[in-house]
Amino acid sequence: MDLYFIRHGIAVKRGATGLDDEQRPLTPEGRRKTTLIAQNLEHSGIRFEHLLVSPLVRAQQTAVILEKCGLAKTFETYPPLAPGGSLEQFRQEWLSRPELKNVALVGHEPDLSGWAEMVLLGEVHGVLQLKKAGLIKISLEEPERDKGKLVLVLSPKVLLETQG
Repeated sequence: MDLYFIRHGIAVKRGATGLDDEQRPLTPEGRRKTTLIAQNLEHSGIRFEHLLVSPLVRAQQTAVILEKCGLAKTFETYPPLAPGGSLEQFRQEWLSRPELKNVALVGHEPDLSGWAEMVLLGEVHGVLQLKKAGLIKISLEEPERDKGKLVLVLSPKVLLETQG
């Protein structure tokens, strides 16, 4: 299984609009850059069977952009991807499904990079860090045992420059 970790795009700063953190939307620049990144991913041939998304507005908006650009077959709100969510719940529900070829998780930092490190290393070392609209890809050879390899770590800067 290929597992992709995608951080949401650039969002309105905390406290700037008086909205709760859960309601902060993408900025116009965040929408524009996330759209360009999604288009470049699509041109590169990247596709997801399942797109699991944090319930927070900025992650939902990011996922809608990814879906509109043809990157995902299915889109599902997945509460464990909210900040502080449970990697163990994800393991039990998704990593035990051998029929899955690739799954993308759209969420937040530091959780996503922490989850990626847990899947790769069994513990968090603080080595990986996802920038907004960045991507990490891990190929899991034995998903039930978290035995895999790091395939890609792409920053938004690289993803914006990528042309398929």
